[in-house]
Amino acid sequence: MDLSTEKLDLINWLAQLTDEEIILKIKELKNESADVPELTVNQKELLEEGLRSYLEDPENVSSWEEVKSRILSR
Repeated sequence: MDLSTEKLDLINWLAQLTDEEIILKIKELKNESADVPELTVNQKELLEEGLRSYLEDPENVSSWEEVKSRILSR
């Protein structure tokens, strides 16, 4: 099922929904997702670059302790 069809199914389901508890939970989820800012184009590019780098050489990584040490030594 494609995304548009799934959305329409959810809209139809919501229109018929009478359980207030489920409606409240959906509202909470909506509010939580609104609090998460969208990534900028630059942030997305950095993430994609990091993923490409990892996929090319998964052994070339640093432990958290190594990263933390580098940052704290600045």
